[in-house]
Amino acid sequence: MKTKWDKIFEKGYFLWKEPHPQIKRFVTFLKKRGVNKILDLGCGAGRHIIYFGKKGFIVVGLDISNKVLSIAQRRLEREKVKNCVLINHEMSSLPFPNEHFDAVVSINVIHHDKIKNIKKLLEK
Repeated sequence: MKTKWDKIFEKGYFLWKEPHPQIKRFVTFLKKRGVNKILDLGCGAGRHIIYFGKKGFIVVGLDISNKVLSIAQRRLEREKVKNCVLINHEMSSLPFPNEHFDAVVSINVIHHDKIKNIKKLLEK
């Protein structure tokens, strides 16, 4: 079943390729703290997972849209980034145990959910 996000991505919206400008500074911060495994919550078309993957991190990209995950997968293959995994799942109930990741990134994503779901997510 198509989600509203599949339809949005099919129209070509939000398919950025370049990472957010602050991500480069964030990588320095993460490396100084020994971070190895990152969850990109709402990874979209993969702009951050590709960047993090190229910097040597193990990255899991999670998104609710199969459409955008297929775009992200093609980008990962084209860029020859192997240390990234994509998972189709909604963010309100993550399929990972607590403390599974060293860091979580979510750029322009969490605010699309309902407040009660955001609070539930952040409690984990």
